[in-house]
Amino acid sequence: MYLPVHQENTKKHYLVSMLRRLFGSLLISISLTNAQVSAAIPTPKPSANVDLERHQMRLMKPEIVQLTKHVYAGMNYDLANIGAVVTEQGILIFDAFGEVDRAKDFLRDLRKISQAPIIGVVYSHAHGDHVGGVRAFIPAGKESDIPIYAHKNHHRYMREMTIPRGVIRGYMQMGYLLPKNIEGSIGAGAGKHVGSGAFSFLAPTVLIDDTLTINVGGIEVELFYAPGDLDDGLSAWVPSEGVLMAGDSAYPMMPIIATPRFEHGRRPWEAIDTVDHYRQLPVKHLLGGHIGNISGQKEVYEFLTKFRDAIQFLHDQTIRAANRGLDHDEAAKWVIETLPEDIKNDPNFTAHYQNLTWIIKGLYTKAVGWWNGDVVQLVSLSWLEKAERTIQLAGGREKIHVAVDKAFNQGESAWAMELANMLYQTDENDELARESLVNLMRTMAYESYTSNQRHYLLSQALILEGHIDATQLPLNKTNPDFLRAVSANTLFRSLGPKIAIENATTTNLSIQVYLSDKKQHHSLFIRRGIVEHREEKTDKADLIFTVDSETWLLLVGQHLKWDAAKKENLLVVKGSDAKFKQFSKLFN
Repeated sequence: MYLPVHQENTKKHYLVSMLRRLFGSLLISISLTNAQVSAAIPTPKPSANVDLERHQMRLMKPEIVQLTKHVYAGMNYDLANIGAVVTEQGILIFDAFGEVDRAKDFLRDLRKISQAPIIGVVYSHAHGDHVGGVRAFIPAGKESDIPIYAHKNHHRYMREMTIPRGVIRGYMQMGYLLPKNIEGSIGAGAGKHVGSGAFSFLAPTVLIDDTLTINVGGIEVELFYAPGDLDDGLSAWVPSEGVLMAGDSAYPMMPIIATPRFEHGRRPWEAIDTVDHYRQLPVKHLLGGHIGNISGQKEVYEFLTKFRDAIQFLHDQTIRAANRGLDHDEAAKWVIETLPEDIKNDPNFTAHYQNLTWIIKGLYTKAVGWWNGDVVQLVSLSWLEKAERTIQLAGGREKIHVAVDKAFNQGESAWAMELANMLYQTDENDELARESLVNLMRTMAYESYTSNQRHYLLSQALILEGHIDATQLPLNKTNPDFLRAVSANTLFRSLGPKIAIENATTTNLSIQVYLSDKKQHHSLFIRRGIVEHREEKTDKADLIFTVDSETWLLLVGQHLKWDAAKKENLLVVKGSDAKFKQFSKLFN
């Protein structure tokens, strides 16, 4: 969820990347009259889409639901759900929420049911909303007493997480930057709104290759590989009680098999195989990773069949649309129009979380790439150049301002926003364009059927107004807990994307790193901004660092500056001051 940002161009970069770039019909749509520039688009009254608000209201009251004699579900405490297998001898926790305080609230209520000890925690997958509350169940000092189960691919995802990517996208998508009220986030769509509580993480201690059966006070729980949202998915099957805890491989909403922020681990084909596996089990109660549970063997089977069919339809028909020569937008429109009625009209398949258009575009990109098949796109001008030339061709900025007002008055807010965006991106001093753009974003956000679209638009509006300084967000920092969970090679190589390449074009440095508490030697070779790591001691080093492993994690994660660490003697440096200055400048 992390991505470095060029600070001097943050607003422009992210606004350009999130809005549509289609201008083919511009000259047809713009009135080339000599009318005067109108006032800015009016500020809308804060509100919410009625269906979205109704959907969120049912996800706001925390409750523990007893599914069977020994299995309980914790729902609406946080964005995700928790499952618990409860016996007199012990409790197995399936998933851990995303925030410690909310997980503690659940545990407090669970303690009214049972005082049995926690004997294990299962990560259904590595997304933060399923692991971040783990410290509620495994407090400090108990790490070696309570195993944490995860699939072996967990390490692959942790490797990705050491390199910040898409942080601003994650903040915007989940509504982190917004007030939790009618002016901002009214909920996350897939569950309760994301709060601002503490996030924790502990590395799994038991990695599962395929299956593992564990005994919880006489109740057998089968953990098995079940990729879905990510390719490290684990599900829990309790055969004696007919309960399946699926995590984010099945849940009562439209399958989120692609997102705008993009993730390698979402693989439709494997997700279908997982659901087909589920359908072979006599499931009486299905607890998904989000929203409610589904009970009744017939009802569960019918839901799972429809869920896997939805995944396959979106996947197969998106590819078919691409093969027919449709571009991303045309493919999304066509696939939605042809979506089977039984899926389209099923309340279990609402799209209150992700916009279905975005899911299809994501599938398109994964299947055949960013190119839409038109060779002109391969040699086309940049978006900004096209915007500037289109404004000139249309007769100047005043004509575009008039067109913004006209489109808005005709109820075409999306088109008005694209026009206002052209004006603002080509001249950030155009206050009228900025004000109109912000108000159009809010207008569309308040009408939005999906929480993510609402969050993206409202967050960008606050950034454009200067209420949020995106350059000051921790976009390039890595959680030290994640760094503890990866190999040394991943840890050291994660420095590469954090190097300011503009300061490294002539750099050629060798650094020996001695981790004093682990008695380990490592070598870094930085050649013009490229980082090579070797797990060995180098004979000739420009700089020699002596540092303990915890301080090294803070340095690599950019929670501690190199100069400050040296000054405070947390980092002992041998070598010239000039070489160290050259090194530290790489990370400014």
